[in-house]
Amino acid sequence: MTTSRLTHLRSSNLALVYGDFTTIKVNDKVFVYMRSYFDKAVIVIFNKDKTSKKIEFDLPERFMKSGFIAQFGNKFATEKGKMSIDLQGNSFELMTN
Repeated sequence: MTTSRLTHLRSSNLALVYGDFTTIKVNDKVFVYMRSYFDKAVIVIFNKDKTSKKIEFDLPERFMKSGFIAQFGNKFATEKGKMSIDLQGNSFELMTN
């Protein structure tokens, strides 16, 4: 299920094929990056920790007003140019606009 969903997202979203790569946040437990192509963006968020974590990061300015959708159903919020998302341990989410 996850593999087929990722395959579909990659083939149907030009940001994942041709997009520019921007690192948003990186540390030993979290990796967040964005692929963008014109007005389309995909934010990829990894929780590399064993435990659940609330991950917060700044959105790039040109995408602050984009309506993002969590492709794997994780709860998130955007406020004042920041996004926060709750992720289980060793999991990921893809946000698309």
